Amino acid sequence: MGLLNYRRDRPRMRVSFGLNQTVIGYHDYDPAKEYIVVRIVNQGRREVQINRVDALLYKGGGYLIPNCGGSVLSEANPETVVLVERTKLDLREVSCFSVRTGADQEYRCYVHKLPNRLLRFWQHRDSRRKMRREVREERNRLLSR
Repeated sequence: MGLLNYRRDRPRMRVSFGLNQTVIGYHDYDPAKEYIVVRIVNQGRREVQINRVDALLYKGGGYLIPNCGGSVLSEANPETVVLVERTKLDLREVSCFSVRTGADQEYRCYVHKLPNRLLRFWQHRDSRRKMRREVREERNRLLSR
C-alpha cells in the first residue's frame, strides 16, 4: 500500500497547446488577436512550481515566454494557462513547448508528429551545429579574459 501512495504522491504534469484561440473578457488581451494557448496541468498530488515556459526551435535556441514563472500547481489549483500571440511565433520553426519546474524537471509538448519532427531536425542540423559552435566560442572568449 505504501508503494501505491508513493506513486500517487509524486507530481505528474501534462503539457498541451491549442492553436488560434481568442481571449474574451480579459482587459490585458485583445479579442481581435489569435493566441497559442499552452495548458499545464498537474495530475499528481504533490505541488509543483512552474519556473519557466520556453518555445524550443528546431534550429537550436528558443524563446522564453514571459509572465509564466512562479505559479504553483496543487490539488486545489491544478491548472495554469500561458498565452502567446500567434503572430509572434512561427510554429513551423518551433519544435516543442518546454515547461521547467522548481525541481529542475522538464516536461515537453511537441508541436509536430514524429516523422515531421525527425525531418525538420535533419533539415536544421547545420544551423544547430553553427549555433552551438558560436556559443562555445563566445563562452571560451569570455572565460579567457
